[in-house]
Amino acid sequence: MRIVLIPLYNYGAFGSRILTDLLTEEGHDVYQLFFKQGKTNRMGLPTDTEKEILLAQIRKIKPSLIGISFRSTIFTVSRDITQMIKKVFDVPIIWGGPHATVCPEQCIQYADMVCVGEGETLMLELVRKIQK
Repeated sequence: MRIVLIPLYNYGAFGSRILTDLLTEEGHDVYQLFFKQGKTNRMGLPTDTEKEILLAQIRKIKPSLIGISFRSTIFTVSRDITQMIKKVFDVPIIWGGPHATVCPEQCIQYADMVCVGEGETLMLELVRKIQK
């Protein structure tokens, strides 16, 4: 299965890196698309060019699942990115990260699924069920 993980404004992305390792060990093709760098003077809103580059990368990968991880300060960007992706691709999107854990009711309004808390076990189970 092809999976795209998009940590927004987080090049460290510890959670995304763990998920990548776990899913790769199970034989899945996992791609991390680090979208914008956080905690710098370049942290501004995404440009149209950056959005197009993101869509082009997703188009090349042709994923069966997309995961987006973000902090609360990036909620509106995550919402907009998710809506943009949904206009182009018919792929389930799961949100995770600090904001999804704290505000799952808000997040489920935009994502197909929301991961509350640590996602290692959940993502493995979800991917197995999608494959079946």
